[in-house]
Amino acid sequence: PDHRPPPLAAAIKTCSQKFRARHFYVPMAEEPHIDGVLQLDEVAQELVHESFVVDTRDHEDHTFCGVMFDVECDTRLPVEYLEVQSLSVRGELGPMTVWWTPGRHEHGSVPRAERAEWDAFRLYTHNQMHKEQAQWVQVYEGEHTPSIHKLVELKLRQPIRLHQGERCGLYVHSALPGDEAIVYDNARSDVTYKDRVFKVHPGKAHLSNRPFGRRGMWGSAWRHRREFVGQISYGVRWRMWSPKHHLGFPLGFREAVKTMIMASRRRESLMYLLQDEVVLFIMNKCWWDWWGEEMEVAAESSAVSDTSKEEEQEASTSLRRCWTSRDSAGRYPAALLNRELLQQL
Repeated sequence: PDHRPPPLAAAIKTCSQKFRARHFYVPMAEEPHIDGVLQLDEVAQELVHESFVVDTRDHEDHTFCGVMFDVECDTRLPVEYLEVQSLSVRGELGPMTVWWTPGRHEHGSVPRAERAEWDAFRLYTHNQMHKEQAQWVQVYEGEHTPSIHKLVELKLRQPIRLHQGERCGLYVHSALPGDEAIVYDNARSDVTYKDRVFKVHPGKAHLSNRPFGRRGMWGSAWRHRREFVGQISYGVRWRMWSPKHHLGFPLGFREAVKTMIMASRRRESLMYLLQDEVVLFIMNKCWWDWWGEEMEVAAESSAVSDTSKEEEQEASTSLRRCWTSRDSAGRYPAALLNRELLQQL
């Protein structure tokens, strides 16, 4: 089902019916308490997820006991957080476990220019670089019959939550003896998969049927520059607009906020009948991508100077100050929503 908010016109109509029209210059101290506006932060927490399924490349290069890699919430879009819900793999399977660790799965990163030298070094030593088992949390355990061609979902006991810019390590392992438990690939680039919010990084394969085991069938238990094969299911919780998050929304949305506030100051506009907080409440109910997803003006066509960016930052700060400066009765200071603010926007 589509859980997105209703169209803008319907939102305006609903608010107009719900709240008594007021003249815009009436002091806020005389305005009634409006519960809906005062609960914007709580309403934002009730957003439903959009769910996605990531399909990685599948060249069926190798099979063995496990694979360790990183995933990341990599986006500038207004994401509150994403949750990794399950992984799907194929192979002989057997006793399966899934683990995760905050941040990178390795202790440190290797410069690209030195990567080949490091890979050769680690191939003939037991220098793992990944975090020890005590730093990982098991989020799945189960026994599975062989599934050579069809992916089998491993649903995590508790979703792994990543906020904007955060990264975590994932480790899928089978305790089945032999070398055919889990299918994985050679790494063909520095990124296994990327969409507008989610990124999958290459990692390493594990050749031991003991979780985090140090000995493989042929020397070191780890093979570097390998990548996950299968599916990753994740959900996204999108952020709802409020003045404190204004600059984190797309350009089109920010322009819509300016237009709505300016329209509420024109006597010939129906928006003129709405209270200032009702206008902000309406924008809070609008979906983040209704006016496009572009976050910045393209460099070649941008006419936005450093000065104008500073002005927008100042306007956003003023709007945020208004939002957080309610009195004990929950009312806004009238002086903070004035024509100077409109000129800044």
